[in-house]
Amino acid sequence: MRASPPIDIELSRSSAWLAFVLTVVLGVTAVMACWLALVLPRSAPTATAAIGLAALTLGLIGSALGLTRRIGGRLRWTGQCWELEDGAAGRDRRRPGDVAVMIDLGNWLLLRFTSSAGEGRTARWLPVERRGHEPGEWHALRCALHSSRPAPDSS
Repeated sequence: MRASPPIDIELSRSSAWLAFVLTVVLGVTAVMACWLALVLPRSAPTATAAIGLAALTLGLIGSALGLTRRIGGRLRWTGQCWELEDGAAGRDRRRPGDVAVMIDLGNWLLLRFTSSAGEGRTARWLPVERRGHEPGEWHALRCALHSSRPAPDSS
């Protein structure tokens, strides 16, 4: 069985991912505000509830910013293994690892890249959308993601 040919795809910000994360943050904040309004007894200070909700909201926004930070870099399939080149903050380095497709909506993918290099097995979420990529490039990426991997050399 042949392996998929090598590909090299640039990673960029996904507007669908950003919209999803912001919707979840707003939804959780609204649910917590309603919960606080219904659960807190009438005698509880309103300022305490407001401070609690503000702290929760800031925590959620911080988490959302971490999930939506500028992706940058490149994802490569060498024909044998996956590599993620992280171009953030001038740290041009390639990390080998494995990619798993977590969500495939046709024009949008959520991938989980698990690094097998030095700093342990760290996972990184990669939202990738078809917009901005050539049709052949997108097709090659999907083929490489869904094809079987070559067996590791036993020598």
